[in-house]
Amino acid sequence: MSWTPRLPADTQPLYIAIADAIADDAEAGTLEAGTRLPTHRGLAKTLGVDVTTVSRAYAEAHRRGLVVGHVGRGTYVRGAARPPVAPRASAPLIDLTVNLPPEPSEACDDAMRRSLAELGRSAAIASLLAYAPAGGSPEHREAGVVWSAARGMAASADRVLVSGGTQQALTAILSAHCEPGDVVLTEALTYPGFLAAARLLRLRVVGVEIDRDGLLPDALVQACQTHRPKAVLATPTLQNPTGIVMPLARRRRLASVIRDRGIALIEDDVYAPLVPDAPRPLSSLVPELAYFVSSFSKAVTPALRTAFVVAPNVASVARLAPHVQATGWLAPPLMSEIAARWVTSGVAEKIVADRRAEAGVRQGILRERLGLPRTSGSPHALHHWLELPRQWERSSDFVEALRGRGVLVTSGDAFAVDPARPSRAVRVSLGAASSRAALATALETIAALLREDPEPSRPVR
Repeated sequence: MSWTPRLPADTQPLYIAIADAIADDAEAGTLEAGTRLPTHRGLAKTLGVDVTTVSRAYAEAHRRGLVVGHVGRGTYVRGAARPPVAPRASAPLIDLTVNLPPEPSEACDDAMRRSLAELGRSAAIASLLAYAPAGGSPEHREAGVVWSAARGMAASADRVLVSGGTQQALTAILSAHCEPGDVVLTEALTYPGFLAAARLLRLRVVGVEIDRDGLLPDALVQACQTHRPKAVLATPTLQNPTGIVMPLARRRRLASVIRDRGIALIEDDVYAPLVPDAPRPLSSLVPELAYFVSSFSKAVTPALRTAFVVAPNVASVARLAPHVQATGWLAPPLMSEIAARWVTSGVAEKIVADRRAEAGVRQGILRERLGLPRTSGSPHALHHWLELPRQWERSSDFVEALRGRGVLVTSGDAFAVDPARPSRAVRVSLGAASSRAALATALETIAALLREDPEPSRPVR
């Protein structure tokens, strides 16, 4: 189908306008369920915009549950959504879609000011403005040793690489281990960035069932027998999106399965620093097969694009380094230097403590405004998996209705490995609100909508 969106001449971001046009045309019946949308490049050419704008628009439409994407086949309209409960708000939206540490943070801001001032006076500044070895300098890798050890993952510096964030690390690891068409396993609900990396590399992702303790060992065994995967991604601590913290006993059982099957483990540990008493990493139980990935993004600051990867052995580092280089050449040395200084001086852990304290306060606001029991979710998480009442059959309907009231959350469909098995839930990112007051306002809006019945949907014409 040759579809061209009708874009209003207003001040909103263009990618939002394109996503709105998909929603409007699906509602009007112009875009019927199952319609294939133009390619990213094709629509960009038609509109005279950059391809990345269309990519962001399609990602926004996917977040709202309006479209589904199939590797190698394209992007398809899911179907008409129910109309918003109220007109789109003219006031600024409160965006609770992005998982990031809350701002402002005096501990983080002060540390950044001091570090920039010190670097400005340092004779080493020239070396930080040049290329560095793929995988990081020896000093920055040593900082990775210290940071990983604090998380419970011991390693020598020759097993550590530095990358420009977790996304680059995950993409590089998958690229190093897999060929197009290979199968990788992960939780049935998982980080959309991992799904994006797998699509980029043309890999098949299979979701493994989870329960309240995380990945089910028996389900992992069955998936290994059926699909013969090359790797499995797991997020045992504050799993994204569910917030599950996997008990140590479950980690031991999974480590046994992974060792018996001889498959590579990729552990996403980015949220673990927020949990003061987190169980030891799954990777520490099967280090000979594990890639342990941790970063500053969720517990310190996303601005320092710094992640540390502990590989199984030195040979794995040599295998991985070219893929880190191919996916971004190198972690920015200036950022890595600041991160390393914060780790070795103890500043990073002080910032982590600051983030933990704020997470606790925001969890309190969440429970109070939504009337949740103390046992709901994790008291340390900066995101919450909110299951919807039965009257909301599609999370995308709830997301769109909530957007009409000025609040953005992420549809559970965005995390589902299998699009045919959507989740009646949304992820609420507590750190994304600009202030505690803004968070409280957004949560009160969510609570009010949860008590209402959705409006009847219109048939697709």
